[in-house]
Amino acid sequence: MATISQLPGALTLNAVAGDPAAIQFNVTLTDADGNPIDWSNASNFAMAVTNQYGASIAGAIPTVISPEANVVEVTWTSEQTALLGQTQQARMAFSLFVYDAGPYTLASGPIVMTPPTYPGQA
Repeated sequence: MATISQLPGALTLNAVAGDPAAIQFNVTLTDADGNPIDWSNASNFAMAVTNQYGASIAGAIPTVISPEANVVEVTWTSEQTALLGQTQQARMAFSLFVYDAGPYTLASGPIVMTPPTYPGQA
């Protein structure tokens, strides 16, 4: 598991085009003095997905939820990963707000989609 202490952290996402994909972020928020910030002060969790020109990729924005304190889950459908597989140099940026300030980007980097392979094919 990667630990990011300097923001934004560099992160490459790898998935198979045409298959559902997901990533879970376990987030600990602290203030400048290292004191914990309660998760109830975090909001507006988002995953931006852009092409090589920085334009949002319509139809490829994943579902982003926080099912419990300090956890954010990001999921793409098989249709969304198929679309990303057709996009050159797709990039992502995961961000949130703290105390209604932000967005603070926690991680960003390329999305690498591998073409699907089938038994018996090279």
